[in-house]
Amino acid sequence: RRAPQQEQEQELLASNEAIPGTETEESAEESAEETQEVTAGSGSDSSCWVICCGLLCLIAWVAGVHIFLGPGDADASDSGASGGSGGSFAAGTLVLARDGAWRRVEEVQLGEELAIGGRVTGRMEFEAAWSELMLYTPTTRSGELLPATLGSSVVVCDGHAVWQHSGWVRVRDALSAVRLTDEQWLSLASTDNKSSKIRVFDLDVERHRLQVRASDGLGDTVDFADFSEVDRSHTLVKDFEAALLASLNANEL
Repeated sequence: RRAPQQEQEQELLASNEAIPGTETEESAEESAEETQEVTAGSGSDSSCWVICCGLLCLIAWVAGVHIFLGPGDADASDSGASGGSGGSFAAGTLVLARDGAWRRVEEVQLGEELAIGGRVTGRMEFEAAWSELMLYTPTTRSGELLPATLGSSVVVCDGHAVWQHSGWVRVRDALSAVRLTDEQWLSLASTDNKSSKIRVFDLDVERHRLQVRASDGLGDTVDFADFSEVDRSHTLVKDFEAALLASLNANEL
């Protein structure tokens, strides 16, 4: 059932115009303000959000993950954190709000305004094992690679899309991403069992971009895609739906 999702990853990355990169927080804030002006006069997108929710739930169900769109909790799935875009963040990861404040990803609520991405339209919670997680360490402005530590690196699932230099890549393919050491996993999961899992979190926003920092708040800002990566009206989403249904039907025969 995961095959259609894997086949879509490279196509999603190729659709850079939906989630272009940014280099400064100042330009990010200007872009977010422009987006607010455009979206303020359009109510049709919000009225169609129910359709988008249905799509996200379908993707999450097929991938074997738990998704929620508001406050509350439920039993988490034991099938991994891949979801629609293959990525989520460990608790404590900081996300930049439009007002300049840094918010813990697990505490961000529906309707909040984030820098670059705009209004939060979805919240997700998954489980992830050691094999799915990586430490993504931002480089300094001079290109120096900082040490990969739990405090200074972003703990993120390896399928997440990240803006690196001049293009989008999956975290697992990024030069500055490494697997957690045994000691780091023990500190994060409170167990040395690499088959155990921790909770990870993701968001959907209007413009599909998130500005993120590691939990210590001292590292450089990194641009990540949100959970969906592209608008629900994108042809990739329609193709993905068709591939999912074909996979479902094939497994039922």
